[in-house]
Amino acid sequence: MSKLIIFSDRHHDGLAYSLRLLAKRLNADIYFPIGLTWWQKGFWDVAKPYSDSPDTANQYLSLDQRYHPVDGTLPLNIIKATTPTHYEIEDLAHGDSLKSITFDQFLNLDIDFIIASLPDHYATYTRLRNEYKPNAKVICQMGNHWPIDFGIVKNLMASTIPFDIPSGINAVFYHQEFDFIISLILEDGKISLNIKIL
Repeated sequence: MSKLIIFSDRHHDGLAYSLRLLAKRLNADIYFPIGLTWWQKGFWDVAKPYSDSPDTANQYLSLDQRYHPVDGTLPLNIIKATTPTHYEIEDLAHGDSLKSITFDQFLNLDIDFIIASLPDHYATYTRLRNEYKPNAKVICQMGNHWPIDFGIVKNLMASTIPFDIPSGINAVFYHQEFDFIISLILEDGKISLNIKIL
């Protein structure tokens, strides 16, 4: 059996990392968008709350690193390697890499699942599925409680406290997985616990 192929947005590195860990547990490959074509074609909404700013699009999507953080924010798209199917992007926050794809590379992959972790992306990614990957399933990932239109959302993956779901909706409640380091520090006869999420 071939690996499942998942496509998901990337707006929060911790969430993207937890989705990568989930994909690994499922023996799946997960890809994230890169390249301004996603934004130009209307399939990337992370910049919408910021007046659809080109700076935000460049920060998240640019291949040529046009975005240079001045506020201490880690750069997002340091390309470690290029393959015919994807780019390997360095994840400075977690010390590894993630797979990112351009819009054209997306078209050449057999996508099984499309995960929208932003409320705006569910409708956007449903349109993406309908136009280009009609066999893919679109899943709404919910990490915070925000209103969901269950007239639109049919597949929900929520890392929240469980709540009532209307009948006919496919839903799963789960715990996001994160790697962390626990250290015990003994100082002046007192033990302190230090937990660092990677």
